[in-house]
Amino acid sequence: MSKLYIAVNHNIFMQFTTNQLFDSRNSLLYIFKWELQAFHQYSGLKYLGVQKHIQNLSKNE
Repeated sequence: MSKLYIAVNHNIFMQFTTNQLFDSRNSLLYIFKWELQAFHQYSGLKYLGVQKHIQNLSKNE
């Protein structure tokens, strides 16, 4: 699944997590949905970390 993550952009992640195709009765799809959400949250945290790093660099100049 990690290969899919690389190819999918922010908007498609949001579509995947809200898509009705993910049925909680199908545990495999449910886990897949959870992993997409977890990856989306991680990406957001990573982005904030990069922004903070850029701010720190600009303060040092």
